[in-house]
Amino acid sequence: MVKTNNLTKPAPAIVGAKTDNLTKPAPTRWLWWSGLFNLVLVLAIASFIFLSPNLIGYDPAVPDLKQVLQDSGIPLRGGIIWGLTAAAVVFLLRKKQLRRWLWSANLVGFIAFLIFVLTPGYFLVDKVRQMPLRELAAIAVQQQKPGEELIMVGFEKPSLVFYTQRPVTFFSYFEFALIYIQQSAVKNPASPSVLILAQYNKTGEEFLQPGQSKTIAEAGSYKLMRVSKKPFLLLD
Repeated sequence: MVKTNNLTKPAPAIVGAKTDNLTKPAPTRWLWWSGLFNLVLVLAIASFIFLSPNLIGYDPAVPDLKQVLQDSGIPLRGGIIWGLTAAAVVFLLRKKQLRRWLWSANLVGFIAFLIFVLTPGYFLVDKVRQMPLRELAAIAVQQQKPGEELIMVGFEKPSLVFYTQRPVTFFSYFEFALIYIQQSAVKNPASPSVLILAQYNKTGEEFLQPGQSKTIAEAGSYKLMRVSKKPFLLLD
């Protein structure tokens, strides 16, 4: 009896230990799948950033935006950052004891992306898109005569109103602006001219008489010019 008791007594402890091992959760499996999803996402971001110059559509305000972005090296820099992040994720996934650092690798990659790609990219886009408009807006404010209207022809830029703090009349095509100027010449003859800010391909100078328009300034893909109303008054 004593022998039997000695043999069977430890059994509950062994069974309990086995049960604990079977019911113990496996967090590494969750880390593996989340890390794998994270790897796919990071690779997709790296590819998108690297190929972004080819994915940009045509912008009439900045016709050479694609080339400017490519020459800046920002897409290449972004692709390298996220590529290195993907490599770090692969390394951490292969090391079971290091998988808990997966999100730290993402955080480092995101901070590097913010500093070396997103911030300079924002300033680059602001420079090529808004800076020319901002410069011409300042010149328009200086050059505008009392009662002289400011008209913008082409893609509508509401920011021009903000930069000039003046009323701006927008037209998509110069032909519509021309009709408006003709009407304005009759209704407001006291102001002999209007200021027109237009994209190069929409200046409409072919519709004007020689000497009727005068270029004041040019910046980026925009031209600021003064158009006289006098020929329209003579026609009337």
